[in-house]
Amino acid sequence: MERPSPEQKAKYDTKKMKKKLSLNEAQTKQFHKVALKYGKLSEKVMESIPKDQFPPSEETRTSMRAQMMEINKDKNTELKAILTSEQFENYQKLQKEERQNFRQGGGRPGQ
Repeated sequence: MERPSPEQKAKYDTKKMKKKLSLNEAQTKQFHKVALKYGKLSEKVMESIPKDQFPPSEETRTSMRAQMMEINKDKNTELKAILTSEQFENYQKLQKEERQNFRQGGGRPGQ
């Protein structure tokens, strides 16, 4: 199955978070903008994997992990300015649950 585009992922994530975090219209638009911005940055990291290197080398995985952590840190900084403290706390809990599900083989819908 093909990985969703940054646009598809931003749309899906925005719809999901609008419901789960009770975002208002202004927050929804801002969330989508942030999700799309960082989705495109994440896509660039994923595209940097050499096509002839599957699975990626440990060095490549380490580099990608560091880049993705930086992207997520920056994304969270922007989201913290958009969301209320309660919404941001709930967002972080949801992200943690998704990471745990992914590690257990659950993956993400649409992937």
